[in-house]
Amino acid sequence: MDVHGGHDHEGRNIIVWNKHNGINQQWDIVYADLPPPKVSFKPNTPFVIINQMAGKRLLTINGSNFEVRARDNSPDQVFMYDPVSSTIKTYANQ
Repeated sequence: MDVHGGHDHEGRNIIVWNKHNGINQQWDIVYADLPPPKVSFKPNTPFVIINQMAGKRLLTINGSNFEVRARDNSPDQVFMYDPVSSTIKTYANQ
Protein backbone atom coordinates (compact mmCIF):
# COMPACT_ATOMS: atom_id res chain seq x y z
CA MET A 1 0.00 0.00 0.00
CA ASP A 2 1.27 3.44 -0.89
CA VAL A 3 -0.03 6.93 -0.03
CA HIS A 4 -0.21 8.34 -3.56
CA GLY A 5 2.67 10.65 -4.40
CA GLY A 6 3.98 10.55 -0.83
CA HIS A 7 1.83 13.56 0.07
CA ASP A 8 0.59 13.65 3.68
CA HIS A 9 -2.82 15.21 3.03
CA GLU A 10 -6.27 14.43 4.40
CA GLY A 11 -8.22 12.24 1.97
CA ARG A 12 -5.14 11.28 -0.07
CA ASN A 13 -5.72 8.12 -2.12
CA ILE A 14 -4.04 4.80 -1.33
CA ILE A 15 -2.62 2.94 -4.32
CA VAL A 16 -0.81 -0.30 -5.04
CA TRP A 17 2.78 0.51 -6.07
CA ASN A 18 6.14 -1.20 -6.39
CA LYS A 19 7.92 -1.53 -3.06
CA HIS A 20 10.47 1.27 -2.53
CA ASN A 21 10.47 1.38 1.31
CA GLY A 22 9.42 5.04 1.40
CA ILE A 23 7.70 6.30 4.53
CA ASN A 24 4.47 6.56 2.53
CA GLN A 25 4.59 2.73 2.31
CA GLN A 26 5.22 2.17 6.02
CA TRP A 27 2.27 1.37 8.28
CA ASP A 28 1.63 0.36 11.88
CA ILE A 29 -1.20 -1.92 12.89
CA VAL A 30 -2.62 -0.93 16.28
CA TYR A 31 -5.28 -3.04 17.98
CA ALA A 32 -8.23 -1.07 19.30
CA ASP A 33 -8.40 -2.82 22.66
CA LEU A 34 -5.03 -4.54 23.16
CA PRO A 35 -1.37 -3.57 23.50
CA PRO A 36 0.61 -3.91 20.23
CA PRO A 37 1.08 -7.55 19.19
CA LYS A 38 4.53 -9.11 19.36
CA VAL A 39 4.33 -11.41 16.34
CA SER A 40 1.10 -11.92 14.40
CA PHE A 41 -2.47 -10.86 13.84
CA LYS A 42 -5.00 -11.53 16.59
CA PRO A 43 -8.00 -13.28 14.98
CA ASN A 44 -11.29 -11.34 14.94
CA THR A 45 -9.82 -8.44 16.95
CA PRO A 46 -10.42 -4.86 15.71
CA PHE A 47 -7.34 -2.83 14.72
CA VAL A 48 -6.41 0.34 12.84
CA ILE A 49 -3.67 0.78 10.23
CA ILE A 50 -1.61 3.96 10.70
CA ASN A 51 0.68 5.46 8.06
CA GLN A 52 4.14 6.51 9.27
CA MET A 53 4.20 9.91 7.56
CA ALA A 54 4.10 12.95 9.85
CA GLY A 55 0.29 13.15 10.03
CA LYS A 56 -0.03 9.54 11.33
CA ARG A 57 -3.29 9.24 9.38
CA LEU A 58 -5.35 6.05 9.37
CA LEU A 59 -6.18 3.85 6.41
CA THR A 60 -9.87 4.61 5.75
CA ILE A 61 -12.33 3.05 3.34
CA ASN A 62 -14.43 5.62 1.49
CA GLY A 63 -16.92 3.86 -0.79
CA SER A 64 -14.79 1.59 -2.97
CA ASN A 65 -11.63 3.64 -2.39
CA PHE A 66 -8.96 3.60 0.32
CA GLU A 67 -7.69 6.94 1.66
CA VAL A 68 -5.69 8.23 4.60
CA ARG A 69 -7.65 10.35 7.07
CA ALA A 70 -7.30 11.72 10.57
CA ARG A 71 -8.69 9.38 13.24
CA ASP A 72 -12.45 9.87 13.56
CA ASN A 73 -13.31 6.59 15.34
CA SER A 74 -15.57 5.49 12.50
CA PRO A 75 -15.93 1.80 11.58
CA ASP A 76 -14.47 2.73 8.17
CA GLN A 77 -11.06 3.01 9.87
CA VAL A 78 -11.21 -0.32 11.71
CA PHE A 79 -10.18 -3.71 10.31
CA MET A 80 -10.13 -7.35 11.50
CA TYR A 81 -8.12 -10.42 10.55
CA ASP A 82 -10.33 -13.35 9.52
CA PRO A 83 -8.42 -16.57 10.27
CA VAL A 84 -10.84 -18.69 8.20
CA SER A 85 -10.10 -16.86 4.93
CA SER A 86 -6.65 -15.54 6.04
CA THR A 87 -7.67 -12.04 4.97
CA ILE A 88 -8.05 -8.60 6.49
CA LYS A 89 -11.65 -7.37 6.36
CA THR A 90 -13.25 -4.05 7.16
CA TYR A 91 -14.92 -3.89 10.53
CA ALA A 92 -17.70 -1.76 9.02
CA ASN A 93 -18.94 -4.81 7.08
CA GLN A 94 -19.19 -7.14 10.10
